Amino acid sequence: MVARTLFIAGCLAAVVSSAGRDVRLADAAQQGDAQAVRALLKEKVDVNAAQGDGMTPLHWAAFNDDLDVATLLISAGASPKATTRVGAITPLLIACKNGNPAMVKAMLDAGAGPNTANADGATALMTAAISGSADTVTLLLKRGADVNARESAHQQTALMFAAAENRAGVITALAAHGADLEAATTVVSLEEDKLDDNGNPLPKKETEAGSTVTGGNTMMGGMTALLFAAREGHLDAVRALVATGANVNRLSAGDHSSPLVIAVSNGHYEVGQFLVDHGADPNLANVDGLTPLYATIDMQYAPVSWAPNPLTVQEKVSHLELMKSLLAHGANPNAKLTRKLWFRPTSHNQQWISTVGTTPFWRAAQGTDEPAMRALVAGGADPRIPSAAGTTALMVAAGLGYAGNFSQNLPDSWLAAVKYCLELGLDINAADNQGYTALHGAAYRGDNGLVTFLVEQGARLDARTRRGWSVTDMANAPSLRSSVPLAHPDTIALLLKAGAPPLTPIEGETILGSGRKAAPPSPEMVAYVGWMRTVSFSSNSLKKSIEDRQADAVQMDAQTLADIFAEVREYWTRSNTGDAAGLAKSALDASMNLKAAAAAGNWPEAGAAMKTISGTCGSCHTAHRGEKTPDGRYSIKK
Repeated sequence: MVARTLFIAGCLAAVVSSAGRDVRLADAAQQGDAQAVRALLKEKVDVNAAQGDGMTPLHWAAFNDDLDVATLLISAGASPKATTRVGAITPLLIACKNGNPAMVKAMLDAGAGPNTANADGATALMTAAISGSADTVTLLLKRGADVNARESAHQQTALMFAAAENRAGVITALAAHGADLEAATTVVSLEEDKLDDNGNPLPKKETEAGSTVTGGNTMMGGMTALLFAAREGHLDAVRALVATGANVNRLSAGDHSSPLVIAVSNGHYEVGQFLVDHGADPNLANVDGLTPLYATIDMQYAPVSWAPNPLTVQEKVSHLELMKSLLAHGANPNAKLTRKLWFRPTSHNQQWISTVGTTPFWRAAQGTDEPAMRALVAGGADPRIPSAAGTTALMVAAGLGYAGNFSQNLPDSWLAAVKYCLELGLDINAADNQGYTALHGAAYRGDNGLVTFLVEQGARLDARTRRGWSVTDMANAPSLRSSVPLAHPDTIALLLKAGAPPLTPIEGETILGSGRKAAPPSPEMVAYVGWMRTVSFSSNSLKKSIEDRQADAVQMDAQTLADIFAEVREYWTRSNTGDAAGLAKSALDASMNLKAAAAAGNWPEAGAAMKTISGTCGSCHTAHRGEKTPDGRYSIKK
């Protein structure tokens, strides 16, 4: 009691405001001190005087969910329309966040608008939807709140906020008042805009639509409420949305993921099973060709990244149960990925075997999940389908593409997965486009038991990759994309004893932690790449460089350019760069565009082409550096 009296005395004596205003009432409301509030109101203190950030006494009453203090303030003339300095937050928005219908009613009765929004366009209804109070939501709707209003940042609606927060009761209330179940967020392009020197956008060429320079998906967004709920694994929200009529097969306009694909690719198998049971199409694929069946096995063995993966062990439905259900509902077991998954992995990428063109069986083999492999074969999977690069299921089951502290597999299952592949008739000596075989994979992992088994089954010991690496070299920790390549001396000894070739010498050393060095680059390639490393993308710099003839790069004829990028393609192939052919073609096309634009004096277009070339050929910059000669041109670095 003494403390309260002292506090009241202090409030009556103090004026705390950088602007010289009396903010004692706001301070008292902030502390939830009704006695001090009454005393200050008797003094006729300004009931709307705000603190430095714009918080008024009524803001604080709403924040504390103190209806008694709010009633006192409103009776004294407090405005429910006052806004904070940052964000334009009103007392009504704060009250809606707490989800107290009595407080919200008091604000509305005092004159607050039911469609009040903050600086980003987020309305009171959206805030109430987040709170989960169906009563508050219903009150706002009855008072005239726009059920389909959109905030300005992403065009999200109240229904989307409710779905993302798993507010099933709110979803039902919104749907009953006409919420658009199929409303979607804004679609955003992830492509870089190319601008001229004046900041004006340059037109995109048709050839750039499928550019492999940046890779991954180029559009994001287009999310519906059901997609939000599915992504977060909110089963209650998904149930409510489906019950009110949401389309279970509506694709996102960004990456074209269905609710089923987006649920499963985030590890939400139980939500996935619910969607399958309620009519979800098991064959709808996203822009990468990712189907629900592939997504299920892929998420189960998602590689380790810097962002934690979902814990599928928490799901009530196992990956194997969901896969069998998908197959029973007509899922195509042989659907292929059309390109690398844009989200796999999100960071810390150590993949050195392409997944393009792979099937669910291939992915199950990579996870060495024999039960899943058998379930897929029982459902009609063709185990002989390789990746687009010719990598077979047997190769990845043996360890091709494996990276320590990155790859995920069913424990103690390598031999079982390999045996099953051989049982199905896969060729033990098949080689992919880079020359890798199953034995290369087993040797790289240092799996002596599997190496012995493969050799006993007839695996060739003399197989070499396109780099010239033997199976023995693979056991000696060649640098691929694994952050921790480990040499396996015991595996090397085992292979040598079995008759494998000795370690390949490179300039007096054996392959260890580095790839076989490429042949020296051609003078033309060095001249082109060396010149490219020194020139700015800006129109003026590029124009001056070409006019000053610092290099003959732009003067090269079409055949010379074609030869250069054929050499670049071979370099990328040796260094395990993703789509080497596609990247080289993109760079060659841009080089021809540069040549034509420079000849026509179209320097903005020439700069745009130069940027594409440089972005594509970044890896060449460090591999083949040129040196200026006295005449200002470039030659091979000595």
